[in-house]
Amino acid sequence: MRLALVTETFLPRVDGIVRMLLEFLTYLEAQGHEAVVVAPGRGADRCRGAQVLWVPGVPFPPYPGLIVAPYARRLESLFRAWRPDIVHLAGPFVLGAYALRVAQRLGIPAAGHYQTDLARLAPHYGLGAFAALTRRRLRAIHNGCTINFAPTAAVAAELRTEGIRNVQVVGRGVDTTQFHPAQRDAAWHARLTRGGDQPVLAYVGRVAPEKGLQTLIAVAQALPDCPLLVVGDGPGRAPLAQALAGHNVHFTGWLHGAELAAAYATADLFVFPSVTETFGQVVREAMASGLPVVGMAAGGVQDLVSPGSTGLLCRPADVADFVAATRRLVADSDLRRAMGHAARRQAEDYTWSAVFDQLLDWYTGLTSPHNGAARLRSLQAPQTPAGRVSA
Repeated sequence: MRLALVTETFLPRVDGIVRMLLEFLTYLEAQGHEAVVVAPGRGADRCRGAQVLWVPGVPFPPYPGLIVAPYARRLESLFRAWRPDIVHLAGPFVLGAYALRVAQRLGIPAAGHYQTDLARLAPHYGLGAFAALTRRRLRAIHNGCTINFAPTAAVAAELRTEGIRNVQVVGRGVDTTQFHPAQRDAAWHARLTRGGDQPVLAYVGRVAPEKGLQTLIAVAQALPDCPLLVVGDGPGRAPLAQALAGHNVHFTGWLHGAELAAAYATADLFVFPSVTETFGQVVREAMASGLPVVGMAAGGVQDLVSPGSTGLLCRPADVADFVAATRRLVADSDLRRAMGHAARRQAEDYTWSAVFDQLLDWYTGLTSPHNGAARLRSLQAPQTPAGRVSA
């Protein structure tokens, strides 16, 4: 099968969309499928066995580091010559919307993957007045797709409420070999705690306003004896560092591979106060690393954490509730460890291969006119989220 993967963001940026695309490219190459990536910006012309077509764009000032490409002059000629079986749209909004129009003109099925809640992000970047317009645009884009995919059942329900049609759930996997409790670095833990026994808290992800940074500040201030490890970078890093100057906070910047795995496993508790996640890949990575999670009962995170078993979920945007939940797990080491073991066991039920096997099954069906029509008629039937492997 030939797939054109069109994304609004790609390397060197690192976020949930990019991380899933990299896993997907690895899977496609291993399975003998062909892929081309279409992305804004510039970089290497190949990635994990796939050609990369870089599209010129312009910076988007409200969101530092983001390149916006509203037009891709070479895209139609590429699609005509290469003739993909499926156009996979990762978080379509600007470049993805253009690619959708090209796919429609050429009669190529387009799959829209809802991966960023742009309407909820807008107020954090001074664009709150455009939230309603953003929702209408997203609805129009996704309703122009042949099929749409949401990462969790909760997000799928939200999309249907918003009027988006043909929504199916395909989850996310996790590399349980890379992210494993055995990656714990005892020497690093000792340095962070100065030889003490207090638990290390960790946050991993973009350091940006929409991630609940005020809640992180409150946690660090309420629990000054607990080191807070902040892994990632973004426009909120400088303000966060300034607000927590003199506190027990350690910034690493972006980490990858073994260093990232060690950062997760070296911590004792994962704190993730974002209410804007459509999934929360870092939550699943933390769980695979044996960490209990304190998160918000919002978006995709509420479908990842089993309250009372693998972590605690708090009322959305309730800072006091989040601080209290974190304090509870800091104080109860037995509960923290039991939840960490349960989190690891749950993560082991999810694999990238299971996720992509199901996705490719959908894509194979949609490339056949007869099978595709039947699959679309079945969209309203209850489905099991991808990634779950029966015991």
